[in-house]
Amino acid sequence: MFVPYPPFTFRYPFTDGGRNDAGILPEVALRPNPEGQGFWGIGPDGRFFEVTVNGVRTLAGWVTRRDIAPYVHLDSAVTQEMILQNQKTLVGTFDVPFARPEDFAPDPLDSKKIYVADSENHRIALIDRSGPTPVVTMFAGTTGTPGYQDGDRSQARFNSPVSVEIVGRTLYVADLRNKVIRAIDLNTGKVST
Repeated sequence: MFVPYPPFTFRYPFTDGGRNDAGILPEVALRPNPEGQGFWGIGPDGRFFEVTVNGVRTLAGWVTRRDIAPYVHLDSAVTQEMILQNQKTLVGTFDVPFARPEDFAPDPLDSKKIYVADSENHRIALIDRSGPTPVVTMFAGTTGTPGYQDGDRSQARFNSPVSVEIVGRTLYVADLRNKVIRAIDLNTGKVST
């Protein structure tokens, strides 16, 4: 039986701020920032961020508000919904917020497009940073519907994608629960195993 990742990661107050006054989860995926110095990262708490010598800044996803005192993470009387409603802010426009994103890959031809292995949503999400506000949408798969199906990216099914990498114009996906490597042709949108 599949047990989803426990929601406790949202209970910790990971904030933006200076390098001595910010926090990120220890289990994040980091890559060099293709647009400059520092790194981009994504963590299972649903936050895509940049790390520079100056600190941490959320680019898309959930970040803890600094204008209120954070909940004590061990207080189980505070529900997940209460935390998201009162303690977190969602940066960007989302069709569906990230659910335990595991990895990401910037498009080598356009670093404003970032593909995300959105594991618990069973999809590959696309962050489009070309406008003033990042927009996150489904790129491949069906949000919230696990499965195994090749074909057009809008009809393909994934089951907990955990890693992505772009080689040429192919996005490779480690599809964990299907135990396969999938390939998405970025020109045609076709998904194959």
